[in-house]
This record gives sequence, C-alpha cells and structure tokens, in this order.
Amino acid sequence: MSNPSEVVIVLNPNASTAGFDERRIDGLRAIAGSRAVVFVTEERGLVDAVIEGARERGVQTIGIIGGDGSVSFVLSALYRAYGTTTLPRIALLRGGTMNTIANSLGVRRGTPEDLLRRLLANRATPFVERNTLEIEDRLGFLFCTGAMVGFLQVLYDSDKSERGPLAALKLLARGSWQAFAGGDLAERIEKPLIATMSIDSEVHPERRYVTIGAATIDQVGLGFRAFPRVSEGRDQFQVFAFHGSLQSLARQLPRLRRGLPVVKGLGFEPLAKLLELQTEEAPITYALDGDIYETGTRINVMVGPRVQVHLP
Repeated sequence: MSNPSEVVIVLNPNASTAGFDERRIDGLRAIAGSRAVVFVTEERGLVDAVIEGARERGVQTIGIIGGDGSVSFVLSALYRAYGTTTLPRIALLRGGTMNTIANSLGVRRGTPEDLLRRLLANRATPFVERNTLEIEDRLGFLFCTGAMVGFLQVLYDSDKSERGPLAALKLLARGSWQAFAGGDLAERIEKPLIATMSIDSEVHPERRYVTIGAATIDQVGLGFRAFPRVSEGRDQFQVFAFHGSLQSLARQLPRLRRGLPVVKGLGFEPLAKLLELQTEEAPITYALDGDIYETGTRINVMVGPRVQVHLP
C-alpha cells in the first residue's frame, strides 16, 4: 500500500480507558509515514469532513483506531458520503476498551501500532465480507435493547478506568448473582421492553421481552456468542429475542458462551432481513455497537450495505 491516497486512518483519542496522548499519536504518524494519513477526530462532527475528503481523493482503505462505537460512527459517515456506491474497505486497528467487532470478525490481537504496521507492510492483506445493520441513519454490526442496554448503562456509569473486559466480567458476575438473589444492580440492569415484533412477514403479538438483539457478528461481547448463525445468510442478520425472566437469562449464559441456542420456550433466534419493533409505552432505548440512543415508539432494523474488512 504505497500510494498515500490509499489509506486514511481515523483515530478517536478518547476510545480506550488510557486514551491516546500526543506522544502516542506522533508515534502512529511516524509509522504511517508517507503511506497513510492519520486524522485525530476528538469531535465526532469532524469525521464527516474527513470521510468526504477521503471520497474525493479516491481513498481505498479507511483504518479505524477506536472502539466499537467509533467503528459504527465511521461506517455511518461512509454511508452518508458514498450512498449506495461501494464503500472502501475498512481496517479495524483496535484501540477501544472492548473491541467486540474486531474480535468477532477475526482481527488478530495486537496494539494499533502493530496492526497499522502490518496493514501498511502487506499489499494484499486478506479480508472478510460482512453485512451491516441499518438503523435510522446509522450503520453498525450489533443492535440491542432491554437488559443488554441496562448492562451497558451501568458499565458506563462507572469510572472510565474501570470499563475494561475484567470490569465488565465482574459486573456480569454480580448482575447474574443478583438476578437470583435480588438487589439494586439487577433492578438497574433489567429494562424489559413490552413490544409488538415483526420479523420479515411474521408478526409476533405484544409481549414482554427481557432483551432483544440483532447482529451480523456472532459475539455480543466478552466472548459470548449470542448470534452463532450470522454466517448462514448472506443478506440477513440474526435476531435474539428473549422473553424469559432475567433469572432464566442468567442461567442461559453458559450456553451463550458456547454459541448454543437458548432453551426452547424462552426465546427465538431466527435469521431475518427486517426487524420491526413497536411499543405503546416509553420511547425505545437501544444500543448500536455499544453507543446508546433513544428513539420513538417504533424502530426498524434492516440489512445495510455489505463491507469488506481487512485482516492485517
């Protein structure tokens, strides 16, 4: 990848718990040299300008240094700039707290510096193709509501230095225990959604869901594979709709860790092209690739454009 217009790197300096100081940013720019351009986008509003410039220059690869939310934000900016035309390849160079998307897609472990060196050194890195999800005006790989959002909200309310995988595992252990024993933490995590659901042409009458998810990656985080069937449908995503109790969801965690379906009668996990949710009550709070949003009483999740992801 010797042409300077081939690679643009979008770096979110606030992505990890440690952050990226000027010394580390200078080091990344030294690695990039004349082969790539590194843009530090502390304000997400600048991402659109960077992506529009990349489109005008015919950039072939967009590298992303940041967490899952950074990936979604860059993908959404790409979609706004490129529309229905083919998007450039992306390179997930890690740098976030969790890196669930990179883990799911098979990006090797390593620092952003190591992955950037590998990307620039290899003119023909392998890649994987994957559908995205389109929700409102955003693209991403993992959508969720209910308890999965409650878990994230509790995690984000903690000190930034305590949001890594170990802290998340400890929170999951405490939350699972309180699901059986009761406690304030379980109450904060449990955010059931009473909704009518439509999956393609099949309508599911209104009922109470502990959590609902949709994804084009198999993992939901921490190695839990709630969506093991995503590779079965080229133009589909997998739904995870759980209508059992929070306690029964905690009991299913070992199965989800191994990528096994939940026990029959507690939920369903079909492949789909369109998921529609409608509620009569409060607005729907949802997460897309770890970033939390609030919308009205109706939301559609559909298959977005297919992207190619480098595996440096």
